[in-house]
Amino acid sequence: MALYCEGISRYMEGQVLYLQKQTEEQSENAQDSGVELLKNLENLVAQNTTGPVFYPRLYHLMAYVCLLLGDGQNCDLFLRTALQLSDTQGNVLEKCWLNMSNVCTLG
Repeated sequence: MALYCEGISRYMEGQVLYLQKQTEEQSENAQDSGVELLKNLENLVAQNTTGPVFYPRLYHLMAYVCLLLGDGQNCDLFLRTALQLSDTQGNVLEKCWLNMSNVCTLG
């Protein structure tokens, strides 16, 4: 099960990187792709597909998608949620990544 969950997480990371490429190239369907990707990430959390240990990572990815789409308010919300979950779970590595992201988005 853990390998499956890690695979889903890695796949979604790849999808987010592809969205980043689309936005950099100013692709005409980047906005639609981003909205669809955000829905997919939210569904993974809602359906408990990956298990709680991957939630901080999924929320981190949601924050980055919002950042790419220019939605700073939801970006901050998802970052705060990911930080809270990382703190609760004792996930020091993800918390470190989140704090770096927080500095980049706020600074």
